[in-house]
Amino acid sequence: MNNVLKYKGYSAKIEFDVDDQVLFGKVEGIADLVTFESNSAENIAKEFENAVDDYLCYCKEVGKDPDKPYNGQFNVRISPELHKKAAMEAIRTGVSLNAVIAEAIEKYFSDTQPSYIINNNYYQPVKNDDIIVERNRISSEDDFLEFNPINIIN
Repeated sequence: MNNVLKYKGYSAKIEFDVDDQVLFGKVEGIADLVTFESNSAENIAKEFENAVDDYLCYCKEVGKDPDKPYNGQFNVRISPELHKKAAMEAIRTGVSLNAVIAEAIEKYFSDTQPSYIINNNYYQPVKNDDIIVERNRISSEDDFLEFNPINIIN
């Protein structure tokens, strides 16, 4: 099941209002509010595309640059301890703090190293033949990224 539409670099999640019996959505990832709705599933994609096209036309008419979804900048709130660890890793490796964070996010979403978080613990399953070893990511004062095996699943 897929309830996300994409068009011209913009995305929207489709939802259903039970009371009004209408499908609706909002263009995500931009500061401007662009919404759309439809009474039928057959027309919701076209309504989304029309909303994006109308938004782009409106921006052109008023001389405004349209918001681009996900411009590569965002604020992240983390603990001071994690901030310090990331900053120390940046100093140790001679790269910027942004580079450390970008690499960590890239690794988190990497197809070759899937990972997930359960109860604030970072896990990374590692497949070896028919045995999957789950590894728990821990940090210590001496080693910024140390992995410990925690469970073997047959």
